[in-house]
Amino acid sequence: MRKVEGSIVIHQGTRDLWARISRPECWQQLTEAFSGRPGAYRYIPVGDASGVVGVGSEVDVQTPKGRPIMRWRVSEWAPPQSLELSVNESQRMLTPFHMLLRFQLEELDDDTTRLTMSLVIIYMNRLLEIMSLVLPVGFMYSRGVRRALTSLKGSAA
Repeated sequence: MRKVEGSIVIHQGTRDLWARISRPECWQQLTEAFSGRPGAYRYIPVGDASGVVGVGSEVDVQTPKGRPIMRWRVSEWAPPQSLELSVNESQRMLTPFHMLLRFQLEELDDDTTRLTMSLVIIYMNRLLEIMSLVLPVGFMYSRGVRRALTSLKGSAA
């Protein structure tokens, strides 16, 4: 299991920041910033086309050519304090994993919010789990979390 966490202070009210991070379009921005690959992913809402997001909502992540990568599922929805997305890719033959991405918002004052982002990845393949402990995976994930948080700060309205 790998867990990384980062936080950033954003000069935006908690409700306004929540309105941004609770949209699937923002999740795409965060994924691209995390990976350092802008334009490398498409987010396709699954099911309800109304755009309303809540517990159980799902979004497919695909390559630009439509190849599926994973499916995010909203597993916790507590406006405007916290949001948790989960991925269960246990059906993958060689690289099964579970992933949780949690956002926690803390109001510092009317126009300032601390946003904490936590990422937990559990590899179901024991060899990958061991390799993740030996290779600089934690460093790469930490750097990705910092990039994602910085992208949110840079796009604050």
